[in-house]
Amino acid sequence: MGQYEKSEREKYQLPKMLGVEKQGNNLVFSVAVPNATECTLKLYSKKDVSIIRTISMQKSLRFGNIFLALVPESEASEILGYRYEAFGEEFVDPYATKILGREQYGMAPYVIGDNNDTLHGLLGSWETYDYYWGEDTPLSHAYSDLILYKLHVRGYTKSDDSKVQHKGTYKGIIEKIPYFKELGINALFLMPCVEFNERMEPKPCLSELPNATNEYHKRNSFLMYDSNLDCKLNFWGYTTDSFYFAPKSSYALSPNDASMEFKEMVEKLHENGIEVLLDMNFPREMNVQCILDCLRYWAHHYHIDGFRTNAEESIQQSFAMDSYLVGVKLFSTHWNTGAVYGRETVPYKKTFADYNDGFLIDARRFLKGDEGQIGKIMARIRENPEKSGVINYITDHNGFTLADLYSFDCKHNEANKEGNRDGTDFNYSWNCGVEGDTNRRKIKELRLQMMKNAFMLLFLSQGTPMILQGDEFGNSQDGNNNAYCLDNSIGWVSWSEKKKQNELFSFVKQLIKFRKAHPTLHNIRELSGIDILSCGCPDISYHGSKAWYPDISHSSRTLGVLLHGAFALKDKTTSDASCYIAMNAHWEEHSFALPSFHTNSEWKLDLSSKEGKLFDGGGDGKESYKTSVIVPARTIQVFLCETVK
Repeated sequence: MGQYEKSEREKYQLPKMLGVEKQGNNLVFSVAVPNATECTLKLYSKKDVSIIRTISMQKSLRFGNIFLALVPESEASEILGYRYEAFGEEFVDPYATKILGREQYGMAPYVIGDNNDTLHGLLGSWETYDYYWGEDTPLSHAYSDLILYKLHVRGYTKSDDSKVQHKGTYKGIIEKIPYFKELGINALFLMPCVEFNERMEPKPCLSELPNATNEYHKRNSFLMYDSNLDCKLNFWGYTTDSFYFAPKSSYALSPNDASMEFKEMVEKLHENGIEVLLDMNFPREMNVQCILDCLRYWAHHYHIDGFRTNAEESIQQSFAMDSYLVGVKLFSTHWNTGAVYGRETVPYKKTFADYNDGFLIDARRFLKGDEGQIGKIMARIRENPEKSGVINYITDHNGFTLADLYSFDCKHNEANKEGNRDGTDFNYSWNCGVEGDTNRRKIKELRLQMMKNAFMLLFLSQGTPMILQGDEFGNSQDGNNNAYCLDNSIGWVSWSEKKKQNELFSFVKQLIKFRKAHPTLHNIRELSGIDILSCGCPDISYHGSKAWYPDISHSSRTLGVLLHGAFALKDKTTSDASCYIAMNAHWEEHSFALPSFHTNSEWKLDLSSKEGKLFDGGGDGKESYKTSVIVPARTIQVFLCETVK
């Protein structure tokens, strides 16, 4: 067979993913630009930030909409970063795994060379090192065992009272690992920490790409910024002006080592049994392939355990069929598991989970004492779908903190400078009699009790519980329910509250420990309300002033829930104790009937939101009950069934 010389096009191997990829002794740059006939790669010098090389990516080097360029790896040491140009406009690679120009939080983009020459705007770059992960692997906690904790990387440790050395950084999160372990959580859910643009100034020099249909490239076109322009900040990071393959450099102690520090944070958390999940706010026009590439990249290169996406139902099937994402947790507003798995198939392990405000709304309204909530709470307590998880929370980043939920009737967003028009008006909150701060002892005691009620309802429900940062010790945002733009003491967690609210913090620790100790509170399967074991009692049942007869009338504000221990094993042979939850959301005390099993058993009070102290979990010293109990106003109590010797 005759030999022939390969064409320029045949010398390229299609990369596994767009961006920059090492192939042999070369770097392959690849970018997708729809409707373009040509694209240019511009390489910038480390020496003086000048363009040291321009590579025309002609039609002969095009595969579909993908343009390729090859650069010898020996030249990489001279390259600071790169941009592309198409349709006469420059733009930064949306697949860039490192972004230069956003190293200083809140400052306008710039890139500085070795000779202090400054180039305004952003450059794409790539990582040049291999991180040694050792034996690190995904933790894969089951949804039934997961205790989620949502936080903002910068805001969590930025305040002076956080008592960490590296405030507002990935390393600051590492310093808080002993605190996470003391609290008892086993998964961190991080608000956006990809390379997003926190500056929300007008863009007077915005250059659109008039002939491009790819809105993603339009948004990331080369922009000129006025570094002196004072602007509002997008503190939370829920913006589509982001680069989704790069960790946020300004959250790192050394911005040039953001990738290294992020990976170190993940590894240290994993070593302590704590999963890491990311909130990814993808733009609607972002194509499915790019989203999948992004999730795969973070799962592989950063060992991320799961993600929340704002994915449309139309692409959920793509997630389900993606072999690489098997086992990775995925949160979304709603999963149509019937369409994903079919009617008969049940996944071996749940990976999808619904993440929405359903539990938040129903729980807040019930705890506040609204009418018509009993039926909704009955459903929320047992919700634990067969094919997916459900994330329960009473507070999220968007809305009141738990302390503010019971300190304010109305939002107070004046600090946002939007005339208090921003943020939701539907808070379902209650100030307990006084708007805002007060020194009145009775009001403060009631607020503490209401916060305990909220935590008890959250951790006594079957779904996966999620705590918002600082809620466990009463962190406040001064009544601001939309602190998206406040990179200050309002938006940061105030750790000084922990000492003031130590009783609440201790209570939450005990509650998490109690949930973990009793599998009846976090069953793997959804409870049916049926006695499938023929033991004389269903797995879950509802009660009221009479046993087995719940009051579900419109005016009712009380509910008793019995979780039978025979349906949850603590080990292979030992059943859990039966648990009775008495919930009184009324402003008057109520009598609850306690179901009886056999003559040699009695109920003992184990947890109460009314108590100023916690029970130690032992039998001695706890009150015993046989047939009924009086539950004080606005109180939740938990009783365990114990055998009388």
